[in-house]
Amino acid sequence: MAWWNRIAARIGGSLHGRKFRLSSTLYNLDASRCADLLDFGPICGTYIREQERAADGQFVDRHQGALVGPFTSPKAAETFIVATKWFNGRD
Repeated sequence: MAWWNRIAARIGGSLHGRKFRLSSTLYNLDASRCADLLDFGPICGTYIREQERAADGQFVDRHQGALVGPFTSPKAAETFIVATKWFNGRD
C-alpha cells in the first residue's frame, strides 16, 4: 500500500482541472437542497458539491463552491450527506 500513498502524494491536494464523473445528484424532500456526488476516481476519491435553492429558484453553491470530502466511494458520500442536519433541513 506504500506505493499507493506515494502516487497520491504526487497528485497533491488540488482538484482544479481534474476530470470527474457525476455519480448522482441527491435532493432533499422539498427539493430546496441538493448534493452532487463527484467521483474523481480511485486516487482522488469522491467529493460532494452542496447547493441550496435561492429566492429566484436557482441553486447556488454552499461553502463558496468548496467541495466536501474526500470519501472512499459515491455510496460513502451518499450515506454521509443524507444523514446531515443541513440536507434534512434541520439546521
